[in-house]
Amino acid sequence: MIKIVIFAVLVSLVCAYNNDQNNQNSQNLQSQIPCGFKNNGVVRLRLYGPEKDTAYDDREFPWVVEILFQEQAYQKHHCGGSLIHPQIVLTAAHCVQNKNVTDLRLRAGECDTNPMCDFEKDQYRGVSEIVVHEEYYKGGLYNDIALLMLDAPFEIDQYVRTVCLPPPNVQSSNCFATGWGLNYNQEAQAPNYNVAVQKISVPIVPRQQCESTLKTSRLGESFVLHKSFLCAGGETTKDTTQGDGGAPLVCEFAGESERFYQLGIVSYGVLVGSSYPGVYADVSVLRGWVDRKLQERGVTYLY
Repeated sequence: MIKIVIFAVLVSLVCAYNNDQNNQNSQNLQSQIPCGFKNNGVVRLRLYGPEKDTAYDDREFPWVVEILFQEQAYQKHHCGGSLIHPQIVLTAAHCVQNKNVTDLRLRAGECDTNPMCDFEKDQYRGVSEIVVHEEYYKGGLYNDIALLMLDAPFEIDQYVRTVCLPPPNVQSSNCFATGWGLNYNQEAQAPNYNVAVQKISVPIVPRQQCESTLKTSRLGESFVLHKSFLCAGGETTKDTTQGDGGAPLVCEFAGESERFYQLGIVSYGVLVGSSYPGVYADVSVLRGWVDRKLQERGVTYLY
């Protein structure tokens, strides 16, 4: 009996040591390359509809992560996410609530079906823990935020990097939403998920203006924009869509040109491709929750 107890204690100590080593290694990886700097590629412009996309280079936003759903022997696109730490992905709660860790697989260093693209740069990881905001409300998608703890850190390199989390009370400009969501296939006459990350430039919409606009939609006059949301977009034919949930909305901030912070997480929209703004989980408002969850797990967030 004593031998069994000693063995169990040794196993727990080894596991704790390995977890500490993984956290230390992850922090070392993140400190090598600062967060928020994109590559110089040109990604296709997202136009929802039959318009032709422009040619593009790959991996402009190296923090974008694809969340795949494991279904029997197949993996299919499920949602988007962002790498905020080599071993942590930020996404929407509605993407992962009630999912098992074995259901999900993550891909970073995204490549597409272009034969000139180097698929060896893709990295895949499993999920060890799903952390959903305790006050997430499925009915209205309030506090639509979650963290995915990975079973091993992504290797930080030219193609896989972290995005910065926003400090409070910042002025943003030059914002982009990215994702793999549905795109209209003119030949097939049906929507399909994109094979590569798409982007749209979207302006941040002031809260009062967004709420007033959404009151004229099917949401009705009684609609109130929850404090955990922000709005962006509202330009016809330029919008996020189904399959973009959980993907990041990133912006440059005054005084830090070419460095991007994640201001939002794609949550929902009223009518795709319309003049209604898209609704995003507000990362600056929910930043305190993220910090607490990282602190509870002994993770230090590095800018």
